[in-house]
Amino acid sequence: MGGGLFTTSGTVVASNVTFFANRATGGNGGGGGQSSASGGSGGNGGGPDGGVGGVPGTSGVNNGQGGAGGQGGLGGGGAGGGSGSTALGPAFGGLGGNGGFGGGGGGEGLLPKNDGSVTYGRGGFGGGDGSWAIYQSGFPFTGQGGGGGGLGGGTFVQSGEIILLRCSILNNSTVGGDAGGGGGSGAMGGEGLGGGIFGSGGTLKMRECLVSGNLAAGGAGGGGRFAGRGGQGGGGGTFFVDTAAEITGSTFASCDGCVRGCNRR
Repeated sequence: MGGGLFTTSGTVVASNVTFFANRATGGNGGGGGQSSASGGSGGNGGGPDGGVGGVPGTSGVNNGQGGAGGQGGLGGGGAGGGSGSTALGPAFGGLGGNGGFGGGGGGEGLLPKNDGSVTYGRGGFGGGDGSWAIYQSGFPFTGQGGGGGGLGGGTFVQSGEIILLRCSILNNSTVGGDAGGGGGSGAMGGEGLGGGIFGSGGTLKMRECLVSGNLAAGGAGGGGRFAGRGGQGGGGGTFFVDTAAEITGSTFASCDGCVRGCNRR
């Protein structure tokens, strides 16, 4: 998040500055653990604040069910659930952890629960959901992690105030992470939002700036028997959620927001 500039508080004033060719991508979710007699740990979530993988199930404890994956923090992916212990017979895998803001959700650990409940981790804002563990042709496949969201290739404002005077924001990109896939169910790709500037709060003031050649693209969905959908791309130049923006005398040119598979620069 915020490939060139990231702010969560205070005031930033930039005058006659160029933000050039920066890139932002969120942390992907971790995959679920593989099944075995002693169980297997879930994968850790990606990013600087990713969740910790779920622990393996223990024989005779909670029916051998695997531990849930940890939740991701800001920009971090949720971790995959641990697998169940099969020492005393089949046991359910742990739940995938939810991603933090911009993080992908974790996948379910083996063995699959198959009771219709949501056992995969939900992606945070911009992050793709993880996937279920499933049986395919008699074989179990672990759940996969969702792609992380790419938010604000040039600048990211979460709170506080950014003032840009006669600045250039050029050729930056924000790209959603690709989701995990395999022989079972594929997870969802992350979204790419705000190739030049992304705001989820705070205040942005721009005067006499040039925003050009920026790109926002979604990540690919995971392949498998049940493929996950690709992420969306939006706001090649700017994308604001709850940001108070005041833009005067500025030029936006040749910016692009697209799903995965577009002709990216």
